[in-house]
Amino acid sequence: MHAKGGHLFIQRMHAGRMSHPDNTPHHRPGVAPSAIAPGTPMFTATGMQDIPAPRALTTEEVRRTVDDFRLAARRAIEVATAIADEIGADRTGIRLSPGTTMRGIDEGAEGPDLYRYLVAELDKLGLAYLHVMHQGDEPLLADLRNRWKQPLIVNRPGRPRGQVGADVASGLADLEADGQMVLANPDFVGRLKADAPMNEAQRHTFFGGSAPGDTDYPTPGRRRRRLRHTITPAIATLQRANHGSHFRAYLLRGAAALIDPFIGVDHARMSAPTFPPHPHAGFSAVSYLFLDSETGIDNRDSIGTHNLTRPGGLHWTTAGRGIVHEEVPAETGKTVHSLQSFVNLPPQRRATAPS
Repeated sequence: MHAKGGHLFIQRMHAGRMSHPDNTPHHRPGVAPSAIAPGTPMFTATGMQDIPAPRALTTEEVRRTVDDFRLAARRAIEVATAIADEIGADRTGIRLSPGTTMRGIDEGAEGPDLYRYLVAELDKLGLAYLHVMHQGDEPLLADLRNRWKQPLIVNRPGRPRGQVGADVASGLADLEADGQMVLANPDFVGRLKADAPMNEAQRHTFFGGSAPGDTDYPTPGRRRRRLRHTITPAIATLQRANHGSHFRAYLLRGAAALIDPFIGVDHARMSAPTFPPHPHAGFSAVSYLFLDSETGIDNRDSIGTHNLTRPGGLHWTTAGRGIVHEEVPAETGKTVHSLQSFVNLPPQRRATAPS
C-alpha cells in the first residue's frame, strides 16, 4: 500500500462487553450493568467463539462507571489534544458515528447538538481528518461540514454504486469511505473506472479471521487465470484425445468476463467413444443435450455418479472443491450435440463437497 501511495491509520476503540476473555491478557470476562451475553461470536486466537456473558457490575461499580464515562466525555477534547501532542496532529484522526443505534445505543435528543459542539472544538486542533459514519441526519452532516475545516471523510453504509463519488462532487466530503464494496473488490478503483460490475460482499465471512471473505474475492485477472488453468487445459486434452469429437469453447472476454456468476460456455458435437476424465473445480457445470442428438450421455464422476442424460435433458454438476468428470455416449458411433455452461460458485461454496 505504501509503495502505491496509500496510507494506513490504526483505529483504536473501547470494546465494552464486545470482547472475549481469550483476547485479553488477564482472561477475565467483560463487565456490564447486567450479565447478558451479546449473542454474537468473536474471532479469537483459537477461532470463532461465542462471547460469554459479562460480569454484572455492583450498584457501586455502576455509579463509578457512569462517573468514568461522564468524565471521559468531558475530556474528549483533552484526550484528542494529548494524542495530537504526543504523535502529531497531522497523524491523528477521529471517527464519530452520530445517531447510531448499534447494540441498543440511544444518544437522546441532545445528541446532535453535542456533536456540533464537539466537532467545532476538535477542529481547533488541526487533526488529520474527521471520519463520520453517517446514519441519515443530513442537516447534522451539513452542519458538521461547516464546523470542520480539515479533511472530512464520509461513510454512508450501504452506499449504492451509482452514488460513489457524489459526496465529494457536491463538496460535502473531501473523501468517501467505502467499506464492504472495497473489501469485496480488491480492484475497486479499476472497476469504477471501467464501469465494471462489482463482487457482492459475503457478510457471513466478516470478522472470520481466515482467507474466505478476506483475500479470496476474485479480480477479473484472477478469474481468467483460473479458467485457463482448469477449463482450457481440459478442453485441449479432449480435442487431442477424441478425433471424432469437436469441442468449441466460448469463454467470456473483456468487460463480459467480469460478469459474476457466468464464466463460460462451450458447444460439443460428439461421436467418439468417450470424453475422457477431466477436472472441474470451483464452479457448476450445466449440460443440455439438443433434441437432434442421436443418443444420450452417461455422466460419470469421481463421487460415483452414473446419470444418463437423454436428448432434451439437463445434467448439473456442482464441483465445489474438485471433481473428475467423464461423459460417455450411451450408444457408440452415434452423434451427441450438447451445450455446457460453466457457472462460477460464490466464495463460500468453492470449498464445499462436490455434488
